[in-house]
Amino acid sequence: VTYVLPTACHIPQGINASREALYGSGRRKIYVAGIAAKKFGEPVCQEESDDLEKTGSFRLVVDEDMPYTFFLWTGIDEAGKDLYTEIEVPVGEPTTETQE
Repeated sequence: VTYVLPTACHIPQGINASREALYGSGRRKIYVAGIAAKKFGEPVCQEESDDLEKTGSFRLVVDEDMPYTFFLWTGIDEAGKDLYTEIEVPVGEPTTETQE
């Protein structure tokens, strides 16, 4: 997953991925966000950088034969509501290749 730090005064802290629920269809709804933390002791950000794009990964056990929906956090709107880009990924029965 690729994400962008808010400013050069932030450091990457990885990726947070969590299921909407433990049971039912909510298990297939995954919320994903890049995590950043402001550097300690930086009350005013004076730093600049062209290297704000970071990458990270997470593991997910796909144990249901139905589509999974990923909600990638993209920011906050004017009302303070979280914004997400929604991506549905189809899941099917694994196929086995036969070798001759």
